[in-house]
Amino acid sequence: DQLDNLTLSGDGSTLAFGLADGGIEIRDLLADKVRQRIPDQLRYCALSMDGRRLATASFFYVGEGEVRVYDTVSGSETHSITVESPQPAAFSPDTALLAIPTAKGPIVVWDLARDKLHTELVGHTGGVWAALFSPDGQTIATGSHDHTVRLWDANTGELRLTLTEPAESVVSLAFSSNGRTLAAGCTNGQVVVWRAAANDQVPSGLVREMPDSESLREAYAVAWTDYLQTAIERVKKEPRARALLADLYHEWAWSFASSDDADERREAVRLAENAVEILPMGNYFR
Repeated sequence: DQLDNLTLSGDGSTLAFGLADGGIEIRDLLADKVRQRIPDQLRYCALSMDGRRLATASFFYVGEGEVRVYDTVSGSETHSITVESPQPAAFSPDTALLAIPTAKGPIVVWDLARDKLHTELVGHTGGVWAALFSPDGQTIATGSHDHTVRLWDANTGELRLTLTEPAESVVSLAFSSNGRTLAAGCTNGQVVVWRAAANDQVPSGLVREMPDSESLREAYAVAWTDYLQTAIERVKKEPRARALLADLYHEWAWSFASSDDADERREAVRLAENAVEILPMGNYFR
């Protein structure tokens, strides 16, 4: 079966993934067996450090959505959180908090023990696609469409630092095991790495950018054009591939809707028009 949204627990014990025909399968990698199958229609999923909790996020394009938290041992739902346009969530190392970035900008931090809002992180000027706790749980890093990475105090919600080196939207984040190094992945293929000063724990000093963002932009545009054209052709033959086209176009639209390159904008419009003709959910693309 086709798989989607693979996520691995921090301790390497548990793997979860969405199935193309619906539902989530959770595997115990140590015992080499299926632990649970959960009938949830998801867009994103994330596991806690110990693999005992699974968070799923679902929504239709930009609008009201829902984040659900499951016990991966029993398969029971433990929390249901209504959030507008949720993106992939992140558990704190002790599983006490859940950070939920949103396409609207604010990051909702939910207290799972008390089942209530812990704090809301407000400051990004674009959608937030990634959130991650530092290994000590004291800092939340967030990456946004506004080309910044921001570091927040996980307890108070106070903004600690804004990192402005990314040249494009930030869609993924990773801390080193000691929390002193932070890497951000961008939509143009750029990776930016920061490291903490000798007397500090918060990554703030730019280490490197790899590769150069300007040299990647043309290749990235060509790659997305090829991917989307392939998806359009596949939908003509296989209706189940509509979801693939929807996801690919979603990524394309966010990346190039505000592009300074007129050719990129024209290509995005052409592919969008083709997609509307093929998909019955045409309003999704308008």
